[in-house]
Amino acid sequence: MTMRPNNEEPTRFVSAAGRVSALAGVLVALGWPFARMFSKKQNGSGLTSVRGDIHTIVVEWSVVAVLAAIAFGLQRLRPRFFRFRGLGGIDLLSAFAALVAALALSGVVSRLVTAPKFDLHQIASVPIALRVCPVLTAAICEEFIFRGFAIEQLGMLTGSRWLGAFISLALFALGHVGVYGFSSALLIPAS
Repeated sequence: MTMRPNNEEPTRFVSAAGRVSALAGVLVALGWPFARMFSKKQNGSGLTSVRGDIHTIVVEWSVVAVLAAIAFGLQRLRPRFFRFRGLGGIDLLSAFAALVAALALSGVVSRLVTAPKFDLHQIASVPIALRVCPVLTAAICEEFIFRGFAIEQLGMLTGSRWLGAFISLALFALGHVGVYGFSSALLIPAS
């Protein structure tokens, strides 16, 4: 694998082994939600129980471990490749602006689509500490899986980060069919 000198932008893998490991990683990154959907009946109830929450946490961290082994072990990439870096003042300001924009967008989307109904009594029966863990897990793991790994690897394979981002977004949204059904409610995870 080669990288352009003095530039963080990835180029295509030179070796066939590099392309194979990138493709295998992309299949894991973008395929695990579908494998999970088809392996069991996932109708959203998996996120309303202790067992479902623990399963989600274990699966997502396992996927991250596999992708990290591919990226940092097999491919010998550095965190900089995935645009990991320390946070600065501009980042915090950008995060606040993105939060405001996301809230506005979710308000628009919530008027256009109907979210699925969950059993609130069943959700309330899960200890609050365990309710927080899947949220933190999703925030960390799904960022690495879909935004870090998938976009960068697809960008390298296709030569276009924009195409990689579009494919990752589309499959991220479709990976939520088990929760939202195949409906306009998929705009919720896509937004």
